[in-house]
Amino acid sequence: MNEASCRPRARDTLIARTRGQTVTARDPARPVPELTEQHTSSHSIELLRQRRTSLAVVRDATGRLIGMVSLDNLPARLPHPQTA
Repeated sequence: MNEASCRPRARDTLIARTRGQTVTARDPARPVPELTEQHTSSHSIELLRQRRTSLAVVRDATGRLIGMVSLDNLPARLPHPQTA
């Protein structure tokens, strides 16, 4: 995952708007982690927590976009521990 995170965040975007500067959707954007279809749910959750984000894109072996996952839908995919 090769990412540059030097784009302005929400605070900088608001300051720019108050100064009359044009702000595009790209300005507050930040890089999104990428997962492959082989990543486990556990690995995906750990990566998202480390990166302090809640969304990631998923790509197949050829790099084609498959979709997105979030911390909201990943825990539902984890196996539930068996209770005796």
